[in-house]
Amino acid sequence: MIKWTRYRAAAGMALGLMFAVLTWQAWLFLAFSIRALRWPFGLDYGEGIVWQQANMMFTPRAYAGIDSFPAIVFHYPPVYHVAARALAAVADLNMLVAGRAVSMGAALLTSVLIGAISARSAPPDTARPAKYLAGAGAALVFFCFVPVTQWAHLMRVDMLANALSVAGFWLALKAWRRPGLILAAAVCFVGAVFTKQTALAAPAAIFLMALWLRPRLAIALALACLALGLAVLGSLELLTGGGFLRHIAFYNINRLDLSGLDWIAITVRSHQSIFIMALFSIIVRTYECLARHKFKVSGRLAADSGDVAWIGLIFYFITSTLLLGTIAKSGSNVNYLLEWLIVIAMLVGGGLAQVAQSAFNPLAESSVFARVANLMAPLMLAAGAMHTASSNFTSMIPADRAPALAALSERVRGAVKPIISDDMVMLLQNGKEVVWEPAIFAELATTGVWVERPFVERILHKEFEMFITEGQRGDVLFDKRYIPPVADAMDAAYPVLVKQGDYTLHLPSSAKP
Repeated sequence: MIKWTRYRAAAGMALGLMFAVLTWQAWLFLAFSIRALRWPFGLDYGEGIVWQQANMMFTPRAYAGIDSFPAIVFHYPPVYHVAARALAAVADLNMLVAGRAVSMGAALLTSVLIGAISARSAPPDTARPAKYLAGAGAALVFFCFVPVTQWAHLMRVDMLANALSVAGFWLALKAWRRPGLILAAAVCFVGAVFTKQTALAAPAAIFLMALWLRPRLAIALALACLALGLAVLGSLELLTGGGFLRHIAFYNINRLDLSGLDWIAITVRSHQSIFIMALFSIIVRTYECLARHKFKVSGRLAADSGDVAWIGLIFYFITSTLLLGTIAKSGSNVNYLLEWLIVIAMLVGGGLAQVAQSAFNPLAESSVFARVANLMAPLMLAAGAMHTASSNFTSMIPADRAPALAALSERVRGAVKPIISDDMVMLLQNGKEVVWEPAIFAELATTGVWVERPFVERILHKEFEMFITEGQRGDVLFDKRYIPPVADAMDAAYPVLVKQGDYTLHLPSSAKP
């Protein structure tokens, strides 16, 4: 009994240290969220174009042709844009603030759902306090991933799409006992797909698991998603004159770029302890689940919500891992890893359930190896969290750049002609319109979908006030966004280069530097 008391005290101390570190990381996230809402300048290249799309969403220019000018490609379906507009209207917010708030709110909701699903996926014999601790730990681990801390504050579609996907997954798990909830899950899944068209991992995971274990539920989910999805798709196609599919399927294209896969390796290396914990959970918890049902799970899981949830997470891990291949394209970033990391956090919760259970039940683990592992796991998570995310927040808002950005804002505000800018938030914050986005039209020109000659003529005729670019010709980022014919025209008509902060201004020879 004395040995057990000492072990329980040690386990409690390890869990306490882990929760202290994870809670501190979550606090840093919330504090940074407030700073991000107050930051008036862009945090990411893509924020400005999403803002411009939101401005145009209820106009005839939404999903319109790109042969005329101005020309805007709509990369994604409209749910996020509508949500940002609605919040901006209801709360009387600047659109950028509203868009970032939608993403932050979605991130917080995702964390809550991670905790709920992790607690639900604990083994059936787990004590209730251990389940709650596991869920809380998994929810907090979510804020330790660097890609999450980078992306959850942006006016981008990803966090809302992931929140809807995870909400659908949660409802589908509850539908195992309350089948009527499968319709609510279908609404969330369809909402996620019409936020970001690649949000398929969660519905695919639930469908495959249900097809194996409960085919009628799988058919109900498929029919509900199909009926609702086709109704929404048909409505959007009708409202846009066929432009909706043209934009999200044929204009939103990127060249193959295998270097995007490097983001996966970088992320795994940066969060080794979290991934080790997830791998441990997959092996131990899955074996335990299968062994409890004597490896004949298909007919035994109907009433066991914990094991159903765990099997669902394994399917979700598989489908989200397969979709990581979408990162292998030009212009990809860590946002393609977010849903995968959400699943990793929930898998970590499975391991934490066993760790927490060992602190509550002296009979839960008897081997020395198991007890040592249960003590080391929370310490590893605490060390990993301290190493990865804390320094990331300080670098995301470059306060020292504010004076240069303010000076550039004043110059943009006084412009008479349209401006082409890599910083599109800069344009919109100063009453200007985004008339053309460099990166997507570089992709379209390379694939032959868009002909650049009319735009080149506009440049040569000096129809623009200036170009604001990140870098200059010869730099990798510049060359990706401005194809040679466009860059040649810029050199000819806007030969004066002025460095302002991190940007290069391309001005006509008659302009004042």
